[in-house]
Amino acid sequence: MSSITYLSKPTEKLTPEELEQCSILFSNNYGIYSMDAPGGKGGKQIRMSSKYYADKYIKKHYRVALAKDGNDIIGQAFYIRERLDEGIYTWVLQLVVNKNYRRQGIASKLLYSIWGFSNDCAWGLATTNPYTVRTLERATIRHADPKEIMKHQRLVKKICDKVPYVQDLIINETTSKANTNFYVDAKKLNENRILNDETDWLLGELDSGEEWIAFTFKDQPFDSDFIDELKRIVSFSEEVLKEAYGRMDMGKHSWAKHAPEEILFIGEYIGGFSGKKVLDAGCGHGRHSIEIGRTCSQADVLGVDFSSSNIDNARKKSIYKNVRFEILDLKQPLKGSFDVILCLYDVIGSYPNDEDNRIVLKNLYECCNPGGYLVLSVMNLELTIANALDGNILNVEENPERLYELPASDIMQSTGNIFKPEYYLVDDVHRLVYRKEQFSEEGPLPGEYVIRDRRFTMDEIRDMVTSIGFKIELSRYVQAGKWPMELDAIDEKAKEILIIARKV
Repeated sequence: MSSITYLSKPTEKLTPEELEQCSILFSNNYGIYSMDAPGGKGGKQIRMSSKYYADKYIKKHYRVALAKDGNDIIGQAFYIRERLDEGIYTWVLQLVVNKNYRRQGIASKLLYSIWGFSNDCAWGLATTNPYTVRTLERATIRHADPKEIMKHQRLVKKICDKVPYVQDLIINETTSKANTNFYVDAKKLNENRILNDETDWLLGELDSGEEWIAFTFKDQPFDSDFIDELKRIVSFSEEVLKEAYGRMDMGKHSWAKHAPEEILFIGEYIGGFSGKKVLDAGCGHGRHSIEIGRTCSQADVLGVDFSSSNIDNARKKSIYKNVRFEILDLKQPLKGSFDVILCLYDVIGSYPNDEDNRIVLKNLYECCNPGGYLVLSVMNLELTIANALDGNILNVEENPERLYELPASDIMQSTGNIFKPEYYLVDDVHRLVYRKEQFSEEGPLPGEYVIRDRRFTMDEIRDMVTSIGFKIELSRYVQAGKWPMELDAIDEKAKEILIIARKV
């Protein structure tokens, strides 16, 4: 079995072949009609033709999130994402996963990508499956509460008017449901369903042909029942690093446009690159490696990064025979030996715990030749703390609700200016900075990630580098592209700390 890939697109861009695959996936895997379904359908497989998809699901504001194994669609979630006067809402129209791929988290990943945007005004769906409702609640850290749905009836009706199969809404203090004329056999679900063994099920019971209309809302207080879910989302930050960093559009980032000036500075300090073996550790799209290749054909340059998309981008951009790129996790031992090691722009610090950052530095030390150079830059914690908003310096692990209240941004996808104080929290106990980053471009699944990065004071990074065995020759606060100019610790431009050290 090949690895599962995910993507999102407007339904208008589905090909006829994809529509046919969606039809087959639904028809073979969704379920059967209940025995009281009209027209003699009871007990028969529920089917949906590609023509039905084309007629009903190819509309403006309709999107689909797909899971694929190779070229085969094995999971799909059709949804509406649209802006109203109240804000953006998301409504899931349909979710189905191939029976042979269930219990692998595919459905949850598709739904989290749809519902995970914390600045939406409302999230909802119609379903007979209580577990799908629970996924909505976990994704949005709120209960689907009929009382809250009653408070938002005007918005709910506005959204449901856009969903053709929702009729005869019933919303009161004990239930939220509608007649959808969807007579799915939910017997197995209801024999051992969530609402039989949990006391916090709020949506009541269903009659045949009905579905729950489940909603949660941005202005609804988040529920402490799901506090562990919020902590779990935070703990996933390291796991999503590859995807999050791989989705940065560095061509839009002003700080990433200074490779010529930075390589010139390094070259002048170390006496040039000619005849030297250079490792660009955490190379991103390879801008520093490529600049060395452009200016010095006698250098032997290897750029490595743990993001396959970054390495793909680097390989496409490089035309120099003395520059090559490889996918590599820097936490693993490195092969070869190098005269110059670049580790620039927050590779050290991208891991939230110091042990992992030390492992990376130790691996760089081991592959550095005696007398070789380490050129390192990390983010400046002193400036980060100095600029933090009142109330945004705290122990986040003890106050996770503050993370949920933090505004999300698309900074990594757009400008890369991750020093905007309105978009970060500083955990001064664990020395971490928390942000919420959104990615919504077509292609990969949309997503909102919790990003934790380790930023350093000058003393902290100097101590870490020397404890590994390097001898520091230069350390200063700097601005991207203007490394000859030494800045004060809390100068607005001093976003990086630059270290040049040698292995003695």
